[in-house]
Amino acid sequence: MRRRNGRRRIVIVRMQNSRNRQVTFSKRCIGLFQKTSELCSLLMLLL
Repeated sequence: MRRRNGRRRIVIVRMQNSRNRQVTFSKRCIGLFQKTSELCSLLMLLL
């Protein structure tokens, strides 16, 4: 029987390179703003 990895806990550490940290943050912000705009437009349709 094959052992599966499943859900494992990952260690969260601060990114040392400030440039990489800024790029990751900006990409995450863009994704969050897209999701919020989708939710707002969906809520407007329901009202």
